[in-house]
Amino acid sequence: MSDNNFLSMTSKQSERVISHWMLQVFGLILIIVGHSCVFVYKYQGNLPRFQTVHSRVGLATFIYSLITGFQGIFTRYSYQLRKFVKPLIQKIFHSLVGNFTYILAVVSIIYGFDQMWSRDYDVIVKPILITLLSISTAYVLYKSLFTMALRIKQLFE
Repeated sequence: MSDNNFLSMTSKQSERVISHWMLQVFGLILIIVGHSCVFVYKYQGNLPRFQTVHSRVGLATFIYSLITGFQGIFTRYSYQLRKFVKPLIQKIFHSLVGNFTYILAVVSIIYGFDQMWSRDYDVIVKPILITLLSISTAYVLYKSLFTMALRIKQLFE
């Protein structure tokens, strides 16, 4: 978790890492349950799967979520694995894949809006939701991308 997060700004680095792990594991469990429910629903109903942009991007997000999770485990033990890969490279790679996964998730949500509504007031509601989601995404990614840029710079010094 970022140190500019109002929930964790007074926490120590080790506490933020534990919170990050807990939130990511909980999120990954929810993703697995959600995808399983949709897959079972489509399978039992003999419905076509992965026909929309939302479903395809969602599948990519699911796969990248698993990759990010496994990469997080390697990053957690990057010091012990330093003989094979520099810890800084592990952290940069984890941050890069994690940010990409987050962006994919947001894109999937935005395409999901098309699946949810088809009423007259969508002309007003969808742009507002997309704008709010975009602003919150930029806020969430700012610190992470800034930290990643500093780590990349540090790698070449």
